[in-house]
Amino acid sequence: MAPFVQCPVCQKEYDNPYDRRYFSQTNSCPSCGIQLRMHPPAEDPYEQALALLRAGDILAVKGIGGFLLLCDATAAASIQTLRKRKFRPSKPFALLYPNLKTLEKDAELGDSDREALEGPVAPIVLLHYLAKPASGISTEDIAPGLPHIGVMLPYAPLLALIARDFGKPLVATSGNPSGSPIVYQDEQALAQLFPGIADAVLLHNREIALPQDDSVLRHSTFTRQPILLRRSRGLAPYADPGPNPGGESVLAMGASLKSAFAWQNQGKVYLSQYLGDLERFDTQQHFEHTLQHFTRLLASRPQTILIDTHPEYFSTHLGLQMASDRALPIFKIQHHKAHFAAVLAENELLESAEPVLGIIWDGTGFGEDEQVWGGEFFRWENRQMDRVGQMAYFDFILGDKMPREPRISALSLAHDQPEAQALLQAKFDATEWSLYTRMLEKETILQCSSMGRIFDAVASLLGLADRVSYEGEAAMRLEAVATRWFRSQGGLEQSTVLPFNWENGMVPTKPLIKAVLQFLDAGASVEQTAAVFHLWLVDIIAEMGRRSASRRLAFSGGVWQNALLTDLVRLRLGKEFELYFHQNMSPNDECVAYGQLMLHRMGH
Repeated sequence: MAPFVQCPVCQKEYDNPYDRRYFSQTNSCPSCGIQLRMHPPAEDPYEQALALLRAGDILAVKGIGGFLLLCDATAAASIQTLRKRKFRPSKPFALLYPNLKTLEKDAELGDSDREALEGPVAPIVLLHYLAKPASGISTEDIAPGLPHIGVMLPYAPLLALIARDFGKPLVATSGNPSGSPIVYQDEQALAQLFPGIADAVLLHNREIALPQDDSVLRHSTFTRQPILLRRSRGLAPYADPGPNPGGESVLAMGASLKSAFAWQNQGKVYLSQYLGDLERFDTQQHFEHTLQHFTRLLASRPQTILIDTHPEYFSTHLGLQMASDRALPIFKIQHHKAHFAAVLAENELLESAEPVLGIIWDGTGFGEDEQVWGGEFFRWENRQMDRVGQMAYFDFILGDKMPREPRISALSLAHDQPEAQALLQAKFDATEWSLYTRMLEKETILQCSSMGRIFDAVASLLGLADRVSYEGEAAMRLEAVATRWFRSQGGLEQSTVLPFNWENGMVPTKPLIKAVLQFLDAGASVEQTAAVFHLWLVDIIAEMGRRSASRRLAFSGGVWQNALLTDLVRLRLGKEFELYFHQNMSPNDECVAYGQLMLHRMGH
């Protein structure tokens, strides 16, 4: 705000202790306040912005944490144009509603949703939309294949004016090419958003110091458990010393997907906002820029650096470079152990006298045996963490192609099951089938225990997704059809029996997939099969809890963004076990850096 010099009238008010504006540090008026401008130029930028939106055009608007791309949420053609220009074929778009009165005619709105939407954080909140939304929003174009929409109310004055005067819901998605960080500088917007994505750009002359995406929250359908999907605007930098705060300055570099870093400094912990996926150069630059900002903000430098054990993460490489340049000690911490430590610390369980079983399920993490972990069970007792179980290994092939194509996970898990041959072979051409099946015959192939890939396999076998365009798409579709079945049954009270037994800590994966196929072949619908698959996962958790003699269960990892699975665990296991979920952090990889710090404090 420094460049905005107050005009004489505002200065007089600001200097007069008897004036109501005396305490307003950002005192301004039309003469000395923030000014709007349009590109291409317009005589009245604001009215031109509204005219463009009413005409079905796409408008980039400068907000408080970066640029948003807006278009009419009731105009299918405008939304499809935005998808094509942004190269975002199916990932859901968020919506901006002018008020709750309009929103409640489009979606199921609970008290906790209202409180979040109108609260100081004002995040995007996921809601089930009604069969016939009154506003006429094009739901299939906004959230293809999903039963919910992400909605927010205006959290900045300019957005409030636009939403009010436009009068209908607006698509309001991050102003960036897909996969890149949110654009927050005027020159960036004019280079990256116009004219390739937006038809015009509405700018103002207040600079954004540090970009932040919108935070995203959902409440589970049946128990209303809050699940934070993205921790950013309004929530970061989260400052909490956690248990036993230390005086040492320690920087934890976090993971790669859903990246965030954590910094312990002078007895406090600062967890950065969501910084994106560190597979792209521009996101890596964004990560470094934010780290430099924190260095200036805290006027400090780290004395110790913590990194993930994955050798190819950008965050790992950057941490190694920083430690080498400054001759600092560096420690490697396994990905899933950091997840577990984060949820333990959030629930004040690091000093627990009772054992705690951690159910840490996600897509990918570098294991201590150099295999791909992601379906892990850990036991925490007497400040010691041990891996006591896992989903049994299956073959991991084709590297990053596997999470992008759920059909490959289905092939890995079901290729040796006769009842799946015809179903699987139809998903591949002759060359792919020959090459991929030969790969699976090798003995030295990389192994995987990932629950994320198991979800992918089931989604593919049920015909929900063979290829995806964004992370978690197949699992979200699987959750959606399963939720639809439970809602049709009036609740989650259905009984089930786990269709296999096991004798050690390795939970059989191929028999689980075989049971899914047999259930489907017996005449069950896709929706019921998806629902029963979720029930079997809860049965597995219960059995592992009993075998490990743990009354306390803690959950972390990206799979726990699944609201249905969370509901099933709470309703079916809540009487037998004490259940612990993340409180102020997302279960996805944003919490890894915090967990790294907590494990380091505990001497691990």
